[in-house]
Amino acid sequence: MRIENLEVAINAPAKINLTLDIIGKRSDGYHNIESVFCAVSLCDSVQVRLCKGGGLDVNCRFVPLDNFSKAVKLDGFEFFIGVSETYPETALAALSGNNLAKKAAEAFFSVTRIVNPGLEITIEKRIPLSAGLGGGSSDAANLLLGLNRLWGNPLNISELVSVAAKLGSDVPFFIFGGTALISGTGESVESLPSLRHCCVLLVKNGLKRSTAAMYAKLDEQWTQDNGRLAVGNGEWRIESGQIHNNCPLPRTQVAVEALRTGNLTALCKSVGNAFAPLWENSSVPHICRLLLENGARCASLTGSGPTVFGLFDDRQAAKKCFDLMLAQSSDFVFLGEPM
Repeated sequence: MRIENLEVAINAPAKINLTLDIIGKRSDGYHNIESVFCAVSLCDSVQVRLCKGGGLDVNCRFVPLDNFSKAVKLDGFEFFIGVSETYPETALAALSGNNLAKKAAEAFFSVTRIVNPGLEITIEKRIPLSAGLGGGSSDAANLLLGLNRLWGNPLNISELVSVAAKLGSDVPFFIFGGTALISGTGESVESLPSLRHCCVLLVKNGLKRSTAAMYAKLDEQWTQDNGRLAVGNGEWRIESGQIHNNCPLPRTQVAVEALRTGNLTALCKSVGNAFAPLWENSSVPHICRLLLENGARCASLTGSGPTVFGLFDDRQAAKKCFDLMLAQSSDFVFLGEPM
């Protein structure tokens, strides 16, 4: 196999979960989900360069943002970012030394039986760590895509997805990007029409909780209800500034149909996350209320948290809300678009 170029760079977008429904626990201990993923214009940058020596060197660094709210453009997308949280050098060292992207590179060479001639991989991080935004998974998937391009596409999409699924449950989605229905443990990806004509506001405040521990907590709370699993008496969600039960689960199929028909109102009514009840005694409900009170059509948790997103159909209202959330001393605030 010949090498097409000596260097490749690719953007690795974050994702939000417009819906996240947990269908049940499997005999192997994993959980089946139904979820609508949507890529957003918050991106890490993954750069791959050939070097001599046969090694595999991964370096992560955070793009210095330091509390600004001016518009930034990347690949035609305009966005705003405000940051107050910082990461110690030990976190960067850990990322560089034990990185999912490095495992992705090793898997690529193993599957293709290509001898690694030596690679320098640089990941410029904009997506916050442990935020429910899929940053590490996106870096890994987009590195796979970059390596595949660099070596003239030896793997087809099906083969790339197979490699991605072995790396992590969110990784297969990022092979496709856009908007998609995710099912199973994450290995099943069905592309959907893109989310259009709206802005996405992300707010992260607080520390990540272990996803495994949160699944275990849900396992404790699950009750059997007419052959479907529900969370207690139903999943709470936030609408018009209120927290209330909304049963039965799931609403993912409603969201899928809303995307197929381009109905933003119906989509916003279907937004929700099965992990949300576990954040009830945190800042998550408060942030959701603030977003809704300031123009968001809907607001919900993404992933297993702690990041909250809001969808806006009025960009001016979204920018005002962005400024408000910066003033609230949130750890991370982002305003951008679906991809």
